[in-house]
Amino acid sequence: MIRAALYLRVSTDDQAERYGLAAQRHALETAAAARAYEIADVYADEGISGAMERRPQLDRLLADARAGRVQVVLTLDSSRLARDVRIWANVVHAFGQAGVRVEYLGLAPDDSPTGDFMRTVLAAASQFERAQIRERTQAGRLAKARSGRFVTGRWPYGYRYADGALRVDPGPAAVVADVFRWVADEGCSVRAAIRRLHGLGIVAPGGGARWLTTTLHRILVNPVYRGTALYNRRRYTPIEGRPTRITRKPETEWVTIPVPAIVPAELWARVQARLRATRGGRPAQRRYLLTGRLRCGVCGRRLYGVPEKRGRGAYRCASVDWLRLGLPRRCGLPQQSVARLEARVWAALVEAFRRPEPLVPHLERRATRRAVADVEVQSARAQLVRAIGRVERQIQRALDLLLDDSAPRPERELRQRVATLEGERRLLAERLARVDAAATDQARQAAQAVTREAAVRSWLQSLPPRLASLDEPAKAALIRACVDEILVQPDGSLTITGVLPIGAPAAAEATPGAVSMEPYPGVTSARPTGA
Repeated sequence: MIRAALYLRVSTDDQAERYGLAAQRHALETAAAARAYEIADVYADEGISGAMERRPQLDRLLADARAGRVQVVLTLDSSRLARDVRIWANVVHAFGQAGVRVEYLGLAPDDSPTGDFMRTVLAAASQFERAQIRERTQAGRLAKARSGRFVTGRWPYGYRYADGALRVDPGPAAVVADVFRWVADEGCSVRAAIRRLHGLGIVAPGGGARWLTTTLHRILVNPVYRGTALYNRRRYTPIEGRPTRITRKPETEWVTIPVPAIVPAELWARVQARLRATRGGRPAQRRYLLTGRLRCGVCGRRLYGVPEKRGRGAYRCASVDWLRLGLPRRCGLPQQSVARLEARVWAALVEAFRRPEPLVPHLERRATRRAVADVEVQSARAQLVRAIGRVERQIQRALDLLLDDSAPRPERELRQRVATLEGERRLLAERLARVDAAATDQARQAAQAVTREAAVRSWLQSLPPRLASLDEPAKAALIRACVDEILVQPDGSLTITGVLPIGAPAAAEATPGAVSMEPYPGVTSARPTGA
């Protein structure tokens, strides 16, 4: 008997009403019985978005599939696996690699090109539906804000949301007014105001025992306290394996909402002037030289810089936020000292600039690899064009037979053949579109690479004598231009992918903590190389 795994998922309360876990389980158990499947186990991810690739129960199911414990995955529809076509394709591919078939409740099992096409269409429809839901929700919130109503969510400290409007909460509002007066009239810094709040025993927002500098600073600069709430100020961009990127939108897109003021506009303005003069009691913003270039050698996620006590900083793998990312645990890569890691990478760059002999052949190899990649893409495109032409000729022959009354093959068989060929043609056309998009992206990257390599050739003539005197912004610019990626391993060894032929001495070949350079992006080598 075929052993089947039942996969269930819900993400929001709205979905729970339509796709509740109990309803999904009942429908899947009924379908498994009708198909004579033995249920191996039930895997249910509750409260997790279909836009997330890593989910605890889905990860467990993939592990069981690779271990040979299941033969079929049965789920309600493609949206339960993912609401993103890329993630859906990755998940289905992973099951396919394990020899496990994926079946949906409303779609008969079909391994033909037409079946593949239908499943891809359904996955794309799920992604489109998710985008529409997000778009409608955002449009509704914008319309509400533009009508002058406060958009619910986390309302500011000192207010409460009641009867569809933002209202002043007398107790916390008095604390806010006092803090504004301390800063504007008594010259308190943010930290001094925090010490006073702690001395008075005032509970922090959210019920915390201690006030944070960032929390109080956000209160002091928020225009809501002078009577103007702002909406639609920020753009949130999800990034796989990293915290969501938050950027500020142009002021022309902001929406102002009138709310009850807690402090006069004149007092609020004086506090802003005071904060500008004292920098709000906050330390200067730390810039990290290797931002956007570090990748974890254990899980493949990005590393990002975080400040620590006594002015020191560290680079941490994004998996440290494993709960928010829906991971079973963090990957275990130790955090890296900012000072030591930046010093090692910078030393490798300096060494590469000071021994330029390997640079020209290295750049020539990079150009050769780009040319080979371009030939491969063009070859793949030509094959797809020929395949589409062949299928179109087969379709035309089948249509000619349909119009020929003397044709020996039955009309029904010919129509089925035409439908199958049409599905195959659409699938090939989609692949061709993906290849064309990849070719365009590859051409853009090649143009960027040529520009960067030309800059490196120019710098090689003028930069070495000035390397020791470069400031932090200049160092950051040089790293961005020369380094594509730095892979950090648990033993401290680094593999740098980039324009320069960075290498370590041969004696460091088997030494943990060695620095090596990969001459081409995506090529793996355990050995440091100088070429």
